[in-house]
Amino acid sequence: MEFNATFFISVISFILFVLIMNKMFYAPITEIILKRENIMSANYDEANSMNVEAEGLLKNREDKLTSAENQAREVIADSIKSSNEDAKVDIQNASKNAKDDISAKKEILNIEMAQAKETLKEYIDNLALAIENKVMDISESDNNLLKNISEKQS
Repeated sequence: MEFNATFFISVISFILFVLIMNKMFYAPITEIILKRENIMSANYDEANSMNVEAEGLLKNREDKLTSAENQAREVIADSIKSSNEDAKVDIQNASKNAKDDISAKKEILNIEMAQAKETLKEYIDNLALAIENKVMDISESDNNLLKNISEKQS
């Protein structure tokens, strides 16, 4: 292999070509690639931070939802307990009122029964007196008839 001036000119041309290409073509492309990498890295970091923030918000929402469900369960349980107590009190009051009404009705019936017995006793007494009077009238009539018959026979 011969090293002559053409070879050195070709090597120098190639080196100059590479340097010029590096300055004009590869440097801007490398710069663009670095900018894209920086933008992608920044976007990735931002997406990660937003993802962490979204997870935090989701957890916060789930905690609030769980808290609200628990509060709703407590309110429902309290309402049921209160309603049951109110119903129990109402039932006791109704039972007491019913017993009082029954007691009052029994007293009224006992009074009416005593009055009916008294009225019946008076009616029986009057009936007995009427029967006695009729029997006495018949006896007097019989006595008068017997007197009349004995007078006629004599």
